[in-house]
Amino acid sequence: MEVVFASLLVRVSPNPIRYPPSLNLGRTSAYALLTRSDATSFRIAWDAALDVGMQRLEASLISRTINGTARPVFYHGEQVGERRYYNDRTAMFLLRYRQPERFGSWRDQTIGQRAPDGAALSLAQAVDHMMEDAAADDLGITRPRRPPLVLRRTIDRQTWEAETKASKMRNRGGT
Repeated sequence: MEVVFASLLVRVSPNPIRYPPSLNLGRTSAYALLTRSDATSFRIAWDAALDVGMQRLEASLISRTINGTARPVFYHGEQVGERRYYNDRTAMFLLRYRQPERFGSWRDQTIGQRAPDGAALSLAQAVDHMMEDAAADDLGITRPRRPPLVLRRTIDRQTWEAETKASKMRNRGGT
């Protein structure tokens, strides 16, 4: 079942409501799998899929911020046009807290570090781990032990400044 969910996480969504009904993989079975003690790789893949979904949401919010949302205008019961409404508050909130390395890290004096394609790479690695775990289960062997995936790193400004200064010194040859 983990392998089927893994493929759906990547291709469809981490939301089990969107899975084809014929697969009989609803919310209950997804959340039951999440709570199983031997489903660590599935939980990691689920989290990575949510990160990819957040990137999709970020793209959607940016589009709405730039293009606005069209709402119909009615006159005497007939639609006569539309107005564009712009709402930046939700976008500002999500971007600040979900992508602190790009949006708003200066506000709380932390620096978030993450590769631009970090969520996709983490998801691919997590799904690979799930597949390896499923293969190990099928063969009846012990699942491999792995260090936890690091999806993002947040450090304080003082540490970031020290690391940046040290990096610049190394790049200049120590001068």
